[in-house]
Amino acid sequence: MLIDDSILKNEYGCGQIKNVDFPKITIETEEGQILELKITKKQKRDPIFWKSIKDIWQAGIWIPFNKKLSNLIESDWLVETNPAFA
Repeated sequence: MLIDDSILKNEYGCGQIKNVDFPKITIETEEGQILELKITKKQKRDPIFWKSIKDIWQAGIWIPFNKKLSNLIESDWLVETNPAFA
């Protein structure tokens, strides 16, 4: 299920990467707010993650993030379908 179709859509936002300066990723939200995303230890150690982030930055792709935790969503724009919420 897409984030926009779930009851959790208010917990997620999207933004464009404005700066990548290891180990920091700065984004600008749809509302124009500048945020520094929190990066996990696993992400910090992953060179493929950083290559992907730089490619996303250069392409200007919008990425989803958790508004409360200020971190990336591992499942991208998808959320698990839970029968309790359907």
